[in-house]
Amino acid sequence: MVSARNTRIPRLVRDYALAIAFWLSVSVLVAWQMYGFERLLSKPVVLHDLLLVYGARYLTVAILTPPIFYLVERWPVTGAVVRRTAGYALGYLPFSCAFAVIRWLLLPPWREETTSWGPRSLEMLFELLYGTFADVLLLYLSVVVAAHAYAYFVHGQRQEIERLELRQSLAQSELQALRAQLHPHFLFNTLQGISTLIETDRVTAQGMLRARSGRSWISSSLI
Repeated sequence: MVSARNTRIPRLVRDYALAIAFWLSVSVLVAWQMYGFERLLSKPVVLHDLLLVYGARYLTVAILTPPIFYLVERWPVTGAVVRRTAGYALGYLPFSCAFAVIRWLLLPPWREETTSWGPRSLEMLFELLYGTFADVLLLYLSVVVAAHAYAYFVHGQRQEIERLELRQSLAQSELQALRAQLHPHFLFNTLQGISTLIETDRVTAQGMLRARSGRSWISSSLI
């Protein structure tokens, strides 16, 4: 139990580190793009504020990304397609609620109409909940699709490893079978049978000798 827990902790740290690094990189790109767009509209916006706004938004997504990957790894859509697809569709509701709460806790809501920070109130929390429906839905779908793509990739890699291990096991079994044919008792019984056939059926005895010599050559080349 202790060893299993110790193996899960580094993976958890790694997954969150990757998620945070990826989504914060996206936040910088989006903030820079929005800054240029706001400048074209001659709005009094500061790049620092946009970096904070989109940094908080995508940091929230980064916090919610690893749990979705774990759920998809445990229950992919490939199992029960209709039921699990419906489950992931309904999963948007807790995702959107968690997104609104985490985003509300990280920074006060940002008012785009006034390009300023709003008060951290329950009213603004509900505004975050229903005011960002489309954006959060796209983010949720992108995470779910990415999680399934990663799960399929890992599954394919595991199948390839299993096929290689099976081929190696079969080759090892064939090699052991060929080596067993060189065992002294086996050779003695074969030679005794050939010596008996020489007196009664020389054609069959010659065929056995040729087969025996061919197998011995193959076995010696594999050893």
